[in-house]
Amino acid sequence: MACMMMTLRATAVVEIGKGQIVSKRIIGNGIQWDPYEYPMTEAKWKKTEAWVDDMRLGFIRLNVDHSFYHRELDSSGQPIYVWADGRTNDRLKDVERILKFAQAKNIKVILGQWGPPGKVSGVYLGVDEPRSVQMYASFLKHYRDRFSCIKFANYINEPNGDWSGNPNYATWSRAIKMLRVEMDRLGMKDVPIAGPDATGNTEWREPLTWLPRSAKDLGAEIGAFDMHWYALEHEVRSGAIEKTLVQMKADTQLIEGQANKQFFLGEVGILTGKTNGDQQPRVKTFEYGLLMADYLAQVYRAGWVGAIGWNLDDAMHVNEGPATSPPGARTLKVWGMWNSQGTEMGDPGDEARRPWYFVWKFSSRLFPPGSTMYRIDGAPEGVRIVGGSEKGKAIKNWMIVNLSDKPAEVSLPKGKAFFYRLQQDGTGSNGNQNPVQPEILKSKTSMMVWPKTVVFLSGSPRTFESRL
Repeated sequence: MACMMMTLRATAVVEIGKGQIVSKRIIGNGIQWDPYEYPMTEAKWKKTEAWVDDMRLGFIRLNVDHSFYHRELDSSGQPIYVWADGRTNDRLKDVERILKFAQAKNIKVILGQWGPPGKVSGVYLGVDEPRSVQMYASFLKHYRDRFSCIKFANYINEPNGDWSGNPNYATWSRAIKMLRVEMDRLGMKDVPIAGPDATGNTEWREPLTWLPRSAKDLGAEIGAFDMHWYALEHEVRSGAIEKTLVQMKADTQLIEGQANKQFFLGEVGILTGKTNGDQQPRVKTFEYGLLMADYLAQVYRAGWVGAIGWNLDDAMHVNEGPATSPPGARTLKVWGMWNSQGTEMGDPGDEARRPWYFVWKFSSRLFPPGSTMYRIDGAPEGVRIVGGSEKGKAIKNWMIVNLSDKPAEVSLPKGKAFFYRLQQDGTGSNGNQNPVQPEILKSKTSMMVWPKTVVFLSGSPRTFESRL
C-alpha cells in the first residue's frame, strides 16, 4: 500500500498557517458517560478512569432515569427521594463516581434525565406535570450543591422523539418554562438549561427544526443550544454537516438576545450501518474513526463549540432485554469506545480501545477547552482542515482529515512540527496500543496527507504526551 501511495500525485498544496476564526473559547470534545447496566469491578473502573483522563475531555453528558433517585409518592402526593433516609443504590453510586471524577479533573458536566416519571404510585406524571419538573430540579440541586462541575441542566432527552415520553413541542416548551422558574427558586440561577436536545438528521421526519423554534419561544429560559445528530455517511462525506450547522447557527443568532449563546452537539455518531434495533458494529472499525474525525472537523469548522460522542462503553445500556448475565450478542447497545463486558461475553479483545477513541483523544488534546478555532479553506474535495490556538496566539494545532482517494499536500508554517498520523496500516486496529506513531518534522516546509488518513499536527510535543 505504501508503494502504491507514493505514486499518487497531490491535487493541491494548502497553506495551513492562516485561517478564519469561527469560534472562541470552545468547550471541546465530550463523551456520554452514564450509570452502567452491568456493574463495574474496581479494576474496570480504574482502567476506564485512566483512559477517560488520557483523552483530556472538555465535558461529559451524564443522564439518569427518574427511577434511580425516587421511590414513590407520600400520602400527600409528594415524591420521596432515595436520599431522604440516607439510602442509595448502584446507579446513584455510579453517578457520584462519575461526578467525583469530573470534579477532580475540571471537566464540565451536563446532568440530564431520559424522560418524565410516568406512572408513580398509581399517578401519571407527564413532562409538564409540576411534580415531574420539581423532581428533576430537586435531583439536580442534590448533586449541584456538592459538585460545581455540573454546568448545564438537560430535562428531557430527545423530546422530539416518540421514545422520549414527550407528546409534542408545546408540552416540552411548557415544562422548560416551569423548570427555569423552579431552578431559580432552588438557587440555581447560574446553571443554564441546555436545549432543545432534539435529534434528527436532514432526512429525518422532523429535520432539525426544534433548535431555531425554541430560540424564538424560549430565549429567556434556554442558556445554551444543543441538539443531537446521528449523521448518515453521505452527510459526512458531502460536507452537509458543516453547511447545515453554519446556517442554523447564523439564523439562530439573528433572533434577539441569542447572539452570544453557545452551540454544541449533545450526541453525535454515524447512523449508516446501525442494526439490531440500536447497535452500530462499525464503531469497531477504522473507517468509523475516519468518519467521526471528519464529522468533528465539520462541527468545529461550523463554529460550534463542542460535540459529545455517543458513547463511552457498550456496557452502559441495554439494546434488547432482559439484561442477561453474561450479555448476549444482541443485549448491549454497541456504540462505545470499548466494551467492558467483553471478557464476560467470551471476547476479551472487545475490551480494548477502538479506533474512534484515538480520534477523540488526539483531537481533544489539539483543541482543549478555551481554544480559538479556525476554518482553513482551499483543500481539495474530501479533505477537511481545522486549526486551533490558545490565548489568542497564532494557530499551533491542526487536524487534517483526508477521506478522498488522493493525497493532499499541506504547506507548514515555520518552526518544528510534531504529528501523529492515524491510518490503517496494521496498527490501526490494535486497541491496546495507540494506533498512531509520532513523527517529528524539523526542517520540512510541507507534508503529504495520504488518502483515508487523519493527521494531528502540533507545534508542541507536549500535546501528545500520555498520562497513562
